[in-house]
Amino acid sequence: MAGQAYGRTAGGRDVAVWRLGGDGLSADVITSGARLASLKVAGPRGVVEVLLSRGDMAGWEADKAYLGATVGRFAGRIEGARFTLDGMEHRLPANDGTACLHGGSPGFERA
Repeated sequence: MAGQAYGRTAGGRDVAVWRLGGDGLSADVITSGARLASLKVAGPRGVVEVLLSRGDMAGWEADKAYLGATVGRFAGRIEGARFTLDGMEHRLPANDGTACLHGGSPGFERA
């Protein structure tokens, strides 16, 4: 079983979309970063989109707000882009000023 064609990244990688759900709920997940690209629910006035979306690969690649993103490695900000574990210091990429945000760069939403 395979997803449907969704688009192509600027780097030339094909991206598919998988639709999940039924009974008044559907979710579209794209294979570029496992982003939630659509979420539709049934209500008294019919099926409605309830998610902010970018609509195409160019929009997703330009997104700086992490819309629909699968946040990776960790969620949040590590100040100073380093931490110590078991006495060993680990340095991380600083991608938000001097902090490491949501796992560094590139994040899972760009994978």
